[in-house]
Amino acid sequence: MSSLARTLANLDQFRVVSRDLTKGTFTGGAFTAVAYALLLLLFIAELGAFLRTNYQTNIVMDQNNDELIQINFDILMYDLPCKYLKISVFDKFGEEKLNSTDQFHYIPVDHKGQYKGMAYTKEEIALLEQADTVTDVTDAEQKELDADWSSSSDHFKHKDFHAAVTFHEFTIVNFFAEWCVHCRKFSPMWNEAAGKISEKMKFTDGDGRETTVKFLKMNCVDFQQNCQQEKI
Repeated sequence: MSSLARTLANLDQFRVVSRDLTKGTFTGGAFTAVAYALLLLLFIAELGAFLRTNYQTNIVMDQNNDELIQINFDILMYDLPCKYLKISVFDKFGEEKLNSTDQFHYIPVDHKGQYKGMAYTKEEIALLEQADTVTDVTDAEQKELDADWSSSSDHFKHKDFHAAVTFHEFTIVNFFAEWCVHCRKFSPMWNEAAGKISEKMKFTDGDGRETTVKFLKMNCVDFQQNCQQEKI
């Protein structure tokens, strides 16, 4: 040992007791065994907590004082064409339907959820809703909408002429009056054309889709107010 090391050893104020001068006791051994056991349990618990996976959900309220809050959500319906979908928003009581169709976007996706087209426009959504309206009517309502407005004394109600015209995608209306000579002369040709074409002959529209045309008659004597609304 060097002189510097011996000098530092002589200055040591924290001298170590020699092992020959110490003696093990039962109490000390018991405390040592308990300490080792606690260390082993602590190690096992920490290792188990590290290997386990726990899921936790935290809900945090947004600090927003506005009366209205915007909520964005996506709904994916795989392999279901958009034309068969209809979205409606109601209030929390389920009684009042909210008019928010401008906030809906229909985007075609494939069976994996990947986009396969562009979002539907407002005009396309309106066409989809119109087609959905056609499928929502009962058989009695469909007969009412298909019936000619030739007389106010028939068994049909004839309440909504606009609904009768827009029920079909294309409708040709014959406004007539029984006292009109020209209307009476035209009636046989109209009946013949209606029998051959109305909802029977297939046509192709501007989008290349197959469709039909509805022939509808309107009696401007019995339904004078409706004809005046149509500028007849």
